[in-house]
Amino acid sequence: MTIFYHKMICRLIILGLLLCCACDDQNSPSPSSLATDQGIEQSDMFVHSALDMSTNIAVEPTSARQLRRVSVEQLLRMLPQVTGGIRWIEDFGQGPVDILELLAPSLGAPDYRGVTHELLEPNLLMSKFLSDGAQRVCHTWVQQDRSALGAERTLVKPYQEGLAWDDRSTAQVRYNLKRLLLRFFAFTVTQDDHPRLQALEELFNTVVATSPTDPSGDAWFAVCLALMTDPEFTLY
Repeated sequence: MTIFYHKMICRLIILGLLLCCACDDQNSPSPSSLATDQGIEQSDMFVHSALDMSTNIAVEPTSARQLRRVSVEQLLRMLPQVTGGIRWIEDFGQGPVDILELLAPSLGAPDYRGVTHELLEPNLLMSKFLSDGAQRVCHTWVQQDRSALGAERTLVKPYQEGLAWDDRSTAQVRYNLKRLLLRFFAFTVTQDDHPRLQALEELFNTVVATSPTDPSGDAWFAVCLALMTDPEFTLY
C-alpha cells in the first residue's frame, strides 16, 4: 500500500507541474507541448523504474540451503548398518576402543554439560577424520568379508551360487557395485551404462590392473574407500 500511495503522489505532483506549464501558454500550441506530452511518458517510466528499484532492494535474494553433515551419533549408527556390524575399533594396549566414541567430544558432539548443541557445518577436521576411519573400516571389512560364507558376506556377495570371493567376472563385479550403491546411498542402478556405475567399475578395473599382490582385495578396498569418503555419504 505504501508503494501505491507513493506512486499516486508522484503522479499528482507531476500532473500539477504540467498543468502549471500549460496555464502559462494555453493559446500557443507549439512543439514544446509535444515535448511536454512526451515528458509525461518519460516521467511515468521514471516513476515505474524508481518503484521497481525500491521493490527489488527490499526483497532479499533467495539463497540455497547450507549443507550439513551427519552428527557423530548418526555416524556411530551408520557404519555398522552399512558394513554389517563393523566399527572403527583400535586397541592401544588397554582393550578395544571405538574411536568414534573416544573422539566424539573433539568432533563437536554434545556432552550436555559444557556443550549442548552440535555444530553440523562441514569442516576439514571431520573430513580428515572420516578419511582415516574409512581406511581402517574398509581394511577390516575386506578381511572379514573374504573369510565369511557367501550368505554372510556384506561387501561382496556371489552373483551365482558357488562363485568365489575373488571372482572378477563382469557380471559379478557389476552386481556387487549396484548393491553397494544401494547400500550406501539408497540409489538404485538398473542400467549397466549408468555413469556412477561406470565410474566405480573403472576404479575397480584400474586397481586390479595395478595391484602387485592382491588384485581383488585391493580393488574392493578401493571401492569401499570411494563410497565411504563420498560427500553424499555424510552430507545432506
